[in-house]
Amino acid sequence: MPNLNQSKILLQLDNVSRWFISGEERVRVLKILISPFTAAKWWRLSAHQVPVNQH
Repeated sequence: MPNLNQSKILLQLDNVSRWFISGEERVRVLKILISPFTAAKWWRLSAHQVPVNQH
């Protein structure tokens, strides 16, 4: 017998994902979710990397 809370959560996730399937909104939310990670990654890269093309 499946856990009731688990199936509720799965159902909510399914509804949410279905709602986000409408392209632009999904992309916007994904960008918001991803941006802190990418920003941190790029900041780390740029902090440790000296531009190669500068002479």
